[in-house]
Amino acid sequence: NPICTGASAPTLPATSTNGITGTWSPATVSNTASGTYTFTPAAGQCAAVTTLVVTVNAAVPVPTVTSPVIYCQQQLTTALSATVGTTGNQLIWYTSASGGSGSTLAPVPSSVNPGTVNYYVSQNNSVCESPRALITVTVNSKPALGADKTIAICEGESANLGTLYNTTGYSMVNWTLNQGPITDPSSITIPGIYRLVVQHSTGCADTALVTASLRPAAIANAGPDDNAEYNFPYTLSGSGGSQYQWSPAGLLTNPSSANPVAILTRDQAFVLAVQNDFGCRDTDTVQIRVLAGPVIYVPTAFTPNADGLNDIFRPIPVSITSLEFFRVFNRYGQLVFETSELNKGWDGTYKGQQQNTGNFVWQVKGTDRTGKVHILKGNVVLIR
Repeated sequence: NPICTGASAPTLPATSTNGITGTWSPATVSNTASGTYTFTPAAGQCAAVTTLVVTVNAAVPVPTVTSPVIYCQQQLTTALSATVGTTGNQLIWYTSASGGSGSTLAPVPSSVNPGTVNYYVSQNNSVCESPRALITVTVNSKPALGADKTIAICEGESANLGTLYNTTGYSMVNWTLNQGPITDPSSITIPGIYRLVVQHSTGCADTALVTASLRPAAIANAGPDDNAEYNFPYTLSGSGGSQYQWSPAGLLTNPSSANPVAILTRDQAFVLAVQNDFGCRDTDTVQIRVLAGPVIYVPTAFTPNADGLNDIFRPIPVSITSLEFFRVFNRYGQLVFETSELNKGWDGTYKGQQQNTGNFVWQVKGTDRTGKVHILKGNVVLIR
């Protein structure tokens, strides 16, 4: 009748299985040392003295374990392990601190869900089994950045990587490009594959990739500043995109077209916003001056001093559809400039030489939208 050191010792029965009563000597079984126990039948019973040999085996020590075992969510896990005290002892694995059925197969923890799970392990030597050692397996939640992304950077502009993922609350947020650190992810201009790594204070991390490509810039062109006839349809000339939006839209027939029509009674500025096929955007502004017409206005003086103001002497056509000629003569009657192009003018030079301050004669002939021919002449003062 073997037992293990420290285990509960059996209670000696006062009556044998066939009804014989008697006494034991010693009266109780020791759980610390082996011994022989004698059963003496009571007087008057036809039975022999019987002995019971109890062998007390040495207790098996608790196996050595490493606890806690920590994983990050979705990390690859391995089977739990423990060290036996004596070669040849066998490990027995449990899912409870006591009771239950053990297994000789070491469990492999799951890292699918965050949380803590307790495992227990003992060892036995085929006679005695040790107390169970506790192994705590903790799975920490993994950051969840989400799917990789693709963005486009318009040429001449920048993109903000910081708006693509929620990185609040992480102990580490690290952007790199070609393994080099990105000091300002809010303003990137270089195409490439950007790598974001975030990490919890527990050490669990997640990675996301952002592929940035360079796209051609949109260049909005609302046309040159121009003159429009009072209360008569004027067509704007926009270009530079595949989608257009003019403002103020209420003054235009179709503000989403490249060439909307306006009927103006006062000077007006229009802003053109364009977007190209790659999603890049740009804006431009044009100033429209409203004048009575159809008519050709001609300035009386100009200052070709390269200050950007009134440097070119040109006629101002209002609802003039074609120009037959615009000519400028010096005081000697020499033709110093001539053009038939609308809105083209004289820069104050003749044969590459700047002309001196003085009076010049001009002539202009053009046809308006009604077919009427306008012929004008006059004087202009060149001022330096």
